[in-house]
Amino acid sequence: MNIKAPFQELREFIKNHKNTTQLVTMARGNNPKVNVYLSIIDGDTVSSNGIYNSYLNINIEPPPIIMSTGYEFIIEKDGYYPFVQGSKMDRIIRVATAKHYPLGVYYPGPNFCILIQADKNSVEESFIDNFQKLKNKESAVLIRNFVGNYDPHPFV
Repeated sequence: MNIKAPFQELREFIKNHKNTTQLVTMARGNNPKVNVYLSIIDGDTVSSNGIYNSYLNINIEPPPIIMSTGYEFIIEKDGYYPFVQGSKMDRIIRVATAKHYPLGVYYPGPNFCILIQADKNSVEESFIDNFQKLKNKESAVLIRNFVGNYDPHPFV
């Protein structure tokens, strides 16, 4: 039996849930122009604090609509060194590529933030792939659904 979790549908449900929209409204409080992001972090992410600290250091205008710090491996056992170096090189390449071609890099779903527009209380684009081509690639589906909806904004 090959049963897979319906990640696209689960993320879509959470994104549109009333608790999510209420949380966005509360986060904005008296300042409707404050930047609020929908953050997706998988359970196997080791250090969420390090991720958010990285995001807090990004201070550019206009604000990025999509952010991801990518993956980083740490040395836990002998033989992990190539993975550590590879993840560092991957991050350098993603940053350089995104500066010139924002949609040219993969923004990993386990660590992914999407800007919620100032006049909305959730992300309008969908995680669901209606073409059934990108199963289990929620972030790729969402990015594809973003294309054409916004003026060029930086992706980080």
